[in-house]
Amino acid sequence: VMGVALLENGGQMETPDRGMLRAVDFFQQIRKQRPQLALGWSNEALALLKAVDRGKEAVAAAQEGVKRLPRSGLAHLVLAACYDAQQDFANEARALEEA
Repeated sequence: VMGVALLENGGQMETPDRGMLRAVDFFQQIRKQRPQLALGWSNEALALLKAVDRGKEAVAAAQEGVKRLPRSGLAHLVLAACYDAQQDFANEARALEEA
């Protein structure tokens, strides 16, 4: 819950980058406890996407979310957003088609 709160408020309680990295920590805890769930991976990807210079890590986390829940439109949208931030428009288009 705390990770989602940090993600949704943009880290306003502290510097945005630090807030997002704290959110990443919470989502990594979810992944460790329930590695089969896409939730931890996709939310971690969104937090990494908002953090400074963590775009490649965001893509990797989003890809893991899609692997765990390949029929999830949301997981594919998160992946598309990560590709967009990396200006990888071909892969972004593919992720959007899958969504």
